[in-house]
Amino acid sequence: MKILMVTMGLEIGGAETHIVELSRALSRMGHDITVASNGGVYENELRKFNIRHVKLPLNNKYPLSVIKSYHGLYKLIKTERFDIVHAHARIPAFICGLLEKRLSFRFVTTAHLDFKLTPLWQKIADWGEKTIAVSEDIAQYLISNYGVCSDNISLTINGIDMEKFSPDTDFSDIVSEFGLDNTKKRIVYISRIDSDRSAAAFMLVEKADYICKKYNAEIVIVGDGNDFPALSKKVEDANKKIGGRSIILTGARSDINKFAAAADIFIGVSRSVLEAMSASKPVVIAGNQGYLGIMDDSKLQIARDTNFCCRGCEMTNAETLCRDVCTLLEMMDSDKDAFAEMGQYNRSIIEKYYSADRMARDYIEVYEKLFPYEPYKHGDVIISGYYGFSNMGDDSLLSVIIDSLKSAAPEIRITALTKNPSKMHRRFGVKCINRFNIPKISREMKHAKLLISGGGSLLQDGTSTKSLFYYTFIMKLAHHKKIPFMLYANGIGPLYRDKNRRLAGNVVKMAEAVTLRDPESADELVKMGVSPDKIKVTADPAFLLVPAEEYKIKAIHERYKIDGKCFAVSLREGHNLGNIDFNSSEFESEVASACKIIAEKHSMTPIFIPMQPSRDDGICMRVSEMCGGKTVCGLSARELCGIMDGMEFVIGMRLHVLIYAANRCVPAVGLCYDPKIRTLMNYIGQKSIVDVTDSDIQRKIIEYADEIINNRGEICTLLSDKTKLLREAAESDIMNAVKIVKSHK
Repeated sequence: MKILMVTMGLEIGGAETHIVELSRALSRMGHDITVASNGGVYENELRKFNIRHVKLPLNNKYPLSVIKSYHGLYKLIKTERFDIVHAHARIPAFICGLLEKRLSFRFVTTAHLDFKLTPLWQKIADWGEKTIAVSEDIAQYLISNYGVCSDNISLTINGIDMEKFSPDTDFSDIVSEFGLDNTKKRIVYISRIDSDRSAAAFMLVEKADYICKKYNAEIVIVGDGNDFPALSKKVEDANKKIGGRSIILTGARSDINKFAAAADIFIGVSRSVLEAMSASKPVVIAGNQGYLGIMDDSKLQIARDTNFCCRGCEMTNAETLCRDVCTLLEMMDSDKDAFAEMGQYNRSIIEKYYSADRMARDYIEVYEKLFPYEPYKHGDVIISGYYGFSNMGDDSLLSVIIDSLKSAAPEIRITALTKNPSKMHRRFGVKCINRFNIPKISREMKHAKLLISGGGSLLQDGTSTKSLFYYTFIMKLAHHKKIPFMLYANGIGPLYRDKNRRLAGNVVKMAEAVTLRDPESADELVKMGVSPDKIKVTADPAFLLVPAEEYKIKAIHERYKIDGKCFAVSLREGHNLGNIDFNSSEFESEVASACKIIAEKHSMTPIFIPMQPSRDDGICMRVSEMCGGKTVCGLSARELCGIMDGMEFVIGMRLHVLIYAANRCVPAVGLCYDPKIRTLMNYIGQKSIVDVTDSDIQRKIIEYADEIINNRGEICTLLSDKTKLLREAAESDIMNAVKIVKSHK
């Protein structure tokens, strides 16, 4: 692949070193790498490995610099036609985001730090099609503060070149250059000396008189930054107090590996700590965001969780830092074997979790998820549905259909009809057209080979007749353009009006293929005059949904303090529920009372999950407050699937929360406001259904919950057998769609 790395600069810093090591590793693997930045000390490192560097003023947000960088990158990207453009900071990402809209390249970003948040950056920051975070807490920072879809975030590590950062590295030249004393114990601190990063350096200098005199030690501080003048003054005063040159300031250096190898004890955070660990050095992890102290096995998990940056850990003071440094200095004399084993353990951690090659493989995996560079003008498959309205269930259908098509036939090009095409393009990585831009849709159909009317209950008039007219119009337009169309795992109805039933039946008769998600929908179509031979009952695409990664689920549990036994509840507002007579306030009170009784009786916590913010947030929060539950907002469908694994059962008014529960073999109580709820529950073999208009809703919910809790194992086994068949049925829809595309001339 031909990859452009875009970052602010290449001066000393953890993110900068990450980029250099990544570029080197990718280059070793045969990829063509170019780096664009304002330059710095690491330019020489790139030249050693024949990696090209292009200098642009990407290191600041001054308008003239931004304009110059924009035009420089525009010319570079247009001329070179990179497969991937990869930005590593907010300013470069902002500029690349503007260019991506103009030049249509594959755009990836990496988040290295939890930058200070401002309303402006929150609005204009661009995190690309895929985002890589260097730690779990950075991933959560992106989700919480910028609204990045968790499905588009991957994790990587700060990969270390273990040959470069080795205990065998020759450091004799820096000993000569700085007049270091090999008879003294040597403490090395490496970091950018900026006001937001250099707290440990000042604390170390504060205690230097005691440390250096008592233990015959010298302190080497490597780095430069806006706090360097103030630190220099402190060092000058401390050296006078000590009575010699025991503290050495080196300024910015690119030969960090030599200073790591020269250390007996290392102090720092983030990447510099990992580099010292690779050199088999005992380390004290200390930074501006917190303090972990001496690294050992008891600190490994929290260190890994925070990417060795101490984010969220307790802060420290000079006394504590001095205590830990002295502990290690004393160990050097009193227990040399234990001291050596500590360094060996640290190197083993790097070998196991933090190699540069593993980091590069993480990035390649993300790159390969994206389409090839060459953008396509028209899709082979057009997907139509209720997409882009922030409805988790419907958007998950689009996600599954796209992913399944890509997996079955990577060469097929996909266009989706959505609300908010730009946002949906970024989220799903396919061409998107505004669902109401009929002229553009018509032009797209001239080149398409299949229209998929994908998932959900699209043919219904329970919410409105307008939506029925829209979807049937799109199907008729495809038929007029001589494009085959497929009803893809649809639910049919409710259709209350005879005129609408005739319209739906006549349009479905034109379809090339009709697959439905339940038998009742098939019966409905037969009643509307559609031949049974044309119809196949399969399953909702959401049965193919894969849960989010474990670390994302763990982060959700920690963020919302979800522990112990829980059950999930999903509700929607009472308005716009078709023809039913529904008392919303009474319903909320009844459900809240039922949840409270269940929670107290079985020592469980109700977890309320809105599926569509505009219709679900209010009712979920109100009922949650009434019964002492917790409301978990903003989850992706894959995250919700993962959350289901920790639930004892689900009380669901939303169809897809019931499907996600079944997907994970979790029992459910269905709150039926629409025939599709009853239909699904019957299809998956669950009889715990309560009508939302029932006068005794509270009692029935409690009784069904008790029954589920008492028979949970048996119910889960039945669900496991059923969902296995449903997944196979859902997979058959994909193969059917691919077959139609490949047979179309």
